[in-house]
Amino acid sequence: EGDILSDGAALTRIGQALAQVDTALTDQGDQLAVWLTLPADASGLTAQGIAALQAVLDAGVTPAGVNLMTMDFNVPSTTTDQETLVERSLRAGHEQVFRTLAAAGSFATSQQVWSMLGATVMIGTNDTSGEVFSLADARTLSSFAATTGLGRLSTWSLNRDTQCGQNIAPS
Repeated sequence: EGDILSDGAALTRIGQALAQVDTALTDQGDQLAVWLTLPADASGLTAQGIAALQAVLDAGVTPAGVNLMTMDFNVPSTTTDQETLVERSLRAGHEQVFRTLAAAGSFATSQQVWSMLGATVMIGTNDTSGEVFSLADARTLSSFAATTGLGRLSTWSLNRDTQCGQNIAPS
């Protein structure tokens, strides 16, 4: 995430570097498994995220997976629960990855794309005021992941387990 995803030349260089490493490992009888962790919103991957995926594919590298950073949606939990937003993001991301792979000539079935997708959620209080990823959200997302065959489910970030900030009133 960040400014580098807006730099097309940098994305091209990253794709080329990954391709060189992939080729070197293949020549040694090994393989490279690249997971791209990319920004997303409730509509799926951001335009920058799609550009990063495209740059890697253009370099001839098919990622093992695409991990969506499904957090900080700027929608309060009182309006829509966070799991619903994560699920929307993943469903849209699935379609985006499916189409981007196909356009690059790297065809995959719907189920294969689900197994290539991951979600990283920010558990508890998110950085955005009013957003809370609850235990109920976690249970529902776990069921969704099992049903779809989601390839990866992780949290951001263990080192966040510190005293609450301004978003939480002391009890």
